[in-house]
Amino acid sequence: MSSLSAFSSLLPRRFSALEPFVAYWAVDDAHLRATRRDAASLEACRDFDVAVRAFLPLALAYLDLLPRTAHGLEEQRLRNLLLGHAHALQVLRCGEGLAQGKPLSPSPRPFH
Repeated sequence: MSSLSAFSSLLPRRFSALEPFVAYWAVDDAHLRATRRDAASLEACRDFDVAVRAFLPLALAYLDLLPRTAHGLEEQRLRNLLLGHAHALQVLRCGEGLAQGKPLSPSPRPFH
């Protein structure tokens, strides 16, 4: 049986349509998000992007309503899911460039 009760959810109720993406993308560790980004297929990232974009403005506004210290587990997962979305966008940006025959270019402002 699931550790979640019948009355709890992974995300705030209005974002329940994004719950299928929580297990993979809503991790609370930047290194693990990067690892998952690197392992994700272009198609999986595209599906995730399409789903999140439908909720993105509402999700950002929702998270801004409360100070981060007041976020419960559902809000923390939503925040982590949006951070995972940023990683998925990196895959899409690189994948679309490669599909058009463009080489990956180094950052114009490399880190030192």
